[in-house]
Amino acid sequence: MTLGSWRYYDHELSVEDYYVGHDQEAGVWVGSGAVRLGLFGTVEEGQLARLFDEGCHPATGAALGLPYRHDSKRTVVTGFALSFSPPKSVSLVGAFGDRSVTADVDAAHDAAVRAALAFLEDHAAFSRTGRGGFVQVETDGFVGAAFTHRTSRAGDPQIHSHVLVANKVRCGDGRWRSLDGRELFAFQKAAGMLYNATLRVELSARLGVAWDPVDRNGQADIEGVPRPLIELFSKRRHDVERRGAQRIAAAEARLGRTLTGEERAEQFQFATYETRPAKTHDDEAVLGGRWRTEAHAAGWDPERWIGRTLGREHSVPSLWVEGAAPDVVAEILAEVAEARSTWGRAEVAKATARRLPPDLAVGAEAGREWIEATCSAVFAHPEVVSLASPLSADLPAGLRRQDGLPGHERHGASRFTTRQTLAREATILDAVVEGRHVSLAVADAGRVLTTARAHDLGP
Repeated sequence: MTLGSWRYYDHELSVEDYYVGHDQEAGVWVGSGAVRLGLFGTVEEGQLARLFDEGCHPATGAALGLPYRHDSKRTVVTGFALSFSPPKSVSLVGAFGDRSVTADVDAAHDAAVRAALAFLEDHAAFSRTGRGGFVQVETDGFVGAAFTHRTSRAGDPQIHSHVLVANKVRCGDGRWRSLDGRELFAFQKAAGMLYNATLRVELSARLGVAWDPVDRNGQADIEGVPRPLIELFSKRRHDVERRGAQRIAAAEARLGRTLTGEERAEQFQFATYETRPAKTHDDEAVLGGRWRTEAHAAGWDPERWIGRTLGREHSVPSLWVEGAAPDVVAEILAEVAEARSTWGRAEVAKATARRLPPDLAVGAEAGREWIEATCSAVFAHPEVVSLASPLSADLPAGLRRQDGLPGHERHGASRFTTRQTLAREATILDAVVEGRHVSLAVADAGRVLTTARAHDLGP
């Protein structure tokens, strides 16, 4: 976020949308840093401008460290915008259920967002000091404001929250500095998957719903919500996918090659902005009537499916909340080791979040604790090897952060591997050394092509 973008990106969502929009709630303060500043409850008009444009206390106007020095190109980062949105089926249950069901969906979403923010405060609320920001230090946590909306830009049911996090954090020495944004980028995907996992825990406990299998992105729809209805009310996603496919095809034709995963994601990001329509301003009664009319026309009246979707029988698993069973730890370790030669906490957290039992039945915060404890169990496994600098092991406790790392090492940069991976690499390196003493090596061209195709390798 830069100067003025608290209005939600170049005035596309004006301040009126935040405060008096029909499908929105007033913003609320979130984050441990906000609590320490005495910020509670509703965000009042004018407070976001003070925090994000001026770098001041939203209520008192007192400076939070050095003021922002804005330039004409708006390159000064004043904050970061996070977004949390559940699978479409969750929003449909909230939209077509009775008032009690809607309240439970809202409360579950709010609890999951707060669990994800707590996770990010543990792993991404750092700042930097020293020459060139060499030393990473802990802070009081985020100063943020959360805004919850209940419709997509296409006017479909879609509960989601925007959390605006200020680029101002108070460090242990009492000074205000900027966030180390590298950790937010490193842990954003893991936080999103933790949000979805803890949302499943909340809704399983509150509504007794069951879930379809969890996909690679950590999402799962509520079992029993008709797939045609999910597709019907996913107009926004269809628009983005259609435009994204067009952009990808054009880029590949221009470059003469297939785009990488990161390049494809970038094209879809551009497609999201290009297809963004103006927000609808219909009130809840109008929207609810339109949604029911659309569902009825498609042959999926809510009365046909909402009742059998809720209140299903589910059993509490035989897992202790403080951690995971050894077979779960072994599964996670095998997955991350197969995917890459080295990995960090963010990769482990993503693999763990997908395995959080939805019927843990004790709420989002307990689900977050289970994920954190399971991650710790993975790192403590005897097969895991830390790739930290040997010098780091000799530092006294007084020179370490609470995460156990010295200040000169980034929290999210710590890498790990397995003894099996190291053994495999040693075998390859030994073969290279032995091959240096052979004058000629011959590989059968047919076998090379067959093997390459078997592993989906390109030219």
